Amino acid sequence: MPFKIPPSEFEALVVEHGSEDAALLAAMQQAKGLPHHVPISSYCVGAALLARDKASGSRCAYLGINLELNDLRISMHGEQSAVHSAISDGALPPYEKLAVSAAPCGLCRQFLVETGSKGMTVVVEGMPSIPLATLLPEAFTPETVGQPYIGKVPARAAASQAATGCVLARAAYDACVQLSHSSWVDSPAAVSLLAGGGAVATGVFVESVAHNPTVNPAVAACNKALLSGLSLAGVTKAAIAHKPSKVMDHVAQCKQVLSILCPQLSDEDIDVVTVA
Repeated sequence: MPFKIPPSEFEALVVEHGSEDAALLAAMQQAKGLPHHVPISSYCVGAALLARDKASGSRCAYLGINLELNDLRISMHGEQSAVHSAISDGALPPYEKLAVSAAPCGLCRQFLVETGSKGMTVVVEGMPSIPLATLLPEAFTPETVGQPYIGKVPARAAASQAATGCVLARAAYDACVQLSHSSWVDSPAAVSLLAGGGAVATGVFVESVAHNPTVNPAVAACNKALLSGLSLAGVTKAAIAHKPSKVMDHVAQCKQVLSILCPQLSDEDIDVVTVA
């Protein structure tokens, strides 16, 4: 998993660089060097999130990069990308530390607060590490409006293989059911992409209670593909899984994103699966 530095490799980075902060900064530089899609600013952001491996509980790192579309409301920031990398791998919040190539913008500070990572520190190269609570004091949180923090996914019914059809649709369905975070609109969603060599990249919808731009599942899937070293031009099929909502049209929005980032896909190349 190129988007993840597993525990054994992360421990080796700590030994090599002499500290956890330095290891995270090295991981961040690795992310910053990956291919980016930033046609508007040409500004590449790298991020590395310290998390706990789901299987072992040992520390590991998840990488993130920014991705831009002409509609900046559904672009993805590097910090969001790193958190999404962790969530989509089942490594849920709270998180301990984040290294990023530039100080987080206000949107990202709010997004990080919404993960419930109250003890998180942020590390920027050339600057002392700083607590997230200092970066955003007196923050508006999900608790303010009686909503759960990001990563606190309610139990949802699993699907049968028959209900989800092909393997790609099943990947999107499972991610939608198990990992998507949608508290306000109750409309979880996920997108899975089939790329070269049969590789699959999946992104999930992650909603912000502060109504900052949320993580769009199609943008997240394309971001995950780039983090995994896959070419968006090599994507041959996509699957969208969603729970319909009166206020959220995931299918139309995801198809719009895919028409920009993967224009080779036709409507026939995109399967849609409904989650009850």
